[in-house]
Amino acid sequence: MTVEAALVIPFILLIGLAVFEGVATMATQLAVVTATRDGARVAATTPDVTRAVEAVRVSLPEGIAHRARIQVDRPATAGRPATVRVEVGVPFVTPFLSGFSIPLSWSSSMLVEP
Repeated sequence: MTVEAALVIPFILLIGLAVFEGVATMATQLAVVTATRDGARVAATTPDVTRAVEAVRVSLPEGIAHRARIQVDRPATAGRPATVRVEVGVPFVTPFLSGFSIPLSWSSSMLVEP
């Protein structure tokens, strides 16, 4: 029984860590999606693109807000889409994998209001 446990326990731990990393990454992806939508909303209503970038940074979790690459394309013409794209590398939560990161990105568009 102890031999079987010694063989199975490491696999159970690996599966548990993989599930934990997956859930943490999905939560961060949802935060990136929300931040991108917030930035697109601001870009569609305000001609100042720095306010859209700031809206994205405020919406992102503190740990990744400073590393995020944010791109805002806002046309001057009303009725055209304003697009915000966010790209960020999210490091693994597990300590022995902390040197690696997962690239996440999302873009959102909204029509520029008059």
